[in-house]
Amino acid sequence: MGPHVHGQATVNVSVEGVQVEVEAILPGHDVVGFERAPATMAENKAVAAAIGVLRSGSWLIPAKAAGCRVNRVTVEAPDPEVRALDGHADYVARGWLTCHDMGQLDGIDIGLPKAFPSVHEMVVDVITASGSTRQTLDAPAVHVDLSP
Repeated sequence: MGPHVHGQATVNVSVEGVQVEVEAILPGHDVVGFERAPATMAENKAVAAAIGVLRSGSWLIPAKAAGCRVNRVTVEAPDPEVRALDGHADYVARGWLTCHDMGQLDGIDIGLPKAFPSVHEMVVDVITASGSTRQTLDAPAVHVDLSP
């Protein structure tokens, strides 16, 4: 897991065969505006809405020509007990995609800055059969290059 920096999402993308896995780690501050247990009904609704957005997979936008579909997305919300220890809390979303034409998959858009406007930077580590790269994207940039 990367450092906890408000405004910065850490994203890991791996491509193996026809499978793409994306992991996004976001500070709770950027997801819901706080990093503690929700204290009001409005904060509970904000947490539920954020988890819904992450779980929808709408923030995963692969190249259309590759014919990808999102198979599954999981979301881990911060544990209130862990929050109490260091005062920080991260949301972790993982998405799994299958693509029909990997030759057309030259990139994937990670729409976290649109979904969570306080995310202004994404540090993205990509692993493919061709090697690994690190890309730093400043909002509004969201395109992760998957070509070698």
